[in-house]
Amino acid sequence: MASSVVLALAVVVCAGFVVGDLVAFKDCGHGNVKSVNIVSCKKAPCKVKIGTRVVFEASFVAPFDVTSAFNDIGAYIERHRFRLPEPRVDACNGYLSPRCPMRKGQTYTYRYTMPVREIYPATPATIEYKLTNEEGRLIGCTSIPVQIFR
Repeated sequence: MASSVVLALAVVVCAGFVVGDLVAFKDCGHGNVKSVNIVSCKKAPCKVKIGTRVVFEASFVAPFDVTSAFNDIGAYIERHRFRLPEPRVDACNGYLSPRCPMRKGQTYTYRYTMPVREIYPATPATIEYKLTNEEGRLIGCTSIPVQIFR
């Protein structure tokens, strides 16, 4: 949906959430994120258990042509942003459908599976997920309220 979408999964407590695919989310970028789905989450805040894996999907419209897209995942807890210790992966290597290169105006779906690590605190948070191109230009961004628990 967004070709150069910098989807940052950061825990951000935000107002103005939009409902998409049963999950409340906020587009924190160009307004090109069309839907967000957290597999097994039916309503916000999504409850995520420490020690499990979360499957994140977002559909977006590419704001410009893209050959490489990198993730930046963070969490907002009490207004402080923490970068989550996820590897910086090129979304064009199997995480996007249709595959790269992305073309401006075409819809894409990004899918990423992320572990909920033992080091994460059990707390309400907002996950922010961004995608950027190789120059750091924002493709797309979305934030989702979650409740992390043990």
